[in-house]
Amino acid sequence: MTAVKSKAAKAQPEWRPFGRYMQHLQEELRVRTFATKGERTRFRLKLAAIEALEATGFNDLKVSDVCTGASVSQGTFYVYYPDKTAIASDVLLEFGEALHTHARLTARGSSDYEAILRTNQFFVSAYRLNAPLVRCLIQLEDQIPAFRDQWRNQRLLWIEKIAISITRRSGHPETPKNVGMQVAYALEGMVFQYLYEIFVRQEPLLSQYAGKPEHIADLLSVLWYRAVYCEDPPRSQVEHAQQVLALHRGAKSS
Repeated sequence: MTAVKSKAAKAQPEWRPFGRYMQHLQEELRVRTFATKGERTRFRLKLAAIEALEATGFNDLKVSDVCTGASVSQGTFYVYYPDKTAIASDVLLEFGEALHTHARLTARGSSDYEAILRTNQFFVSAYRLNAPLVRCLIQLEDQIPAFRDQWRNQRLLWIEKIAISITRRSGHPETPKNVGMQVAYALEGMVFQYLYEIFVRQEPLLSQYAGKPEHIADLLSVLWYRAVYCEDPPRSQVEHAQQVLALHRGAKSS
């Protein structure tokens, strides 16, 4: 059965890339009013931790590097955090939450394919510009059980929202939750692993074939749309993936 697709909203918000997370924090530090000096110091420590994580990764992170970046003593650092794991966990969970929050806003007010495309454009941009932080997320997930539990809970909330959106937009809201969750897990995993291989691991062969960021977003979006709606997206909305459309379904109709 062909899914019933929702109508596009009249006013569609302009899509904007996420940018570098560190720059978000730098801008927030510039414009934000802090209630106390201690609150400002904690924020400066977080910003310095992000800078250090980008430069060294979690395994080689040193408290002294964070203190140097924040222009505070190590004694001041330990007032706020017991060790490097605590501050790394804090800032990386906030980074993950920022990704998911911005991704949800990206797709609002969009037609079905455009919502998928905008979300994938967002993640392509975010992973490309923040690859060192994505690597650190995986490092902590592998090594720190407490962080792993928190990150998985955060990611689960994101996947649940994807599942809700899929069942709502597909025209079949009565779909059992376990089915929607399986589909959401599979599709989210596809996007995450593909972008991780390209931008974080920089797998040479895949990077050679992947093409430009806009081509990557279109490829993932076509695959996502096909998985949910069992048909190709409107050709007029697919700018960079015409060859993908020619695979199997397009070939049969030609």
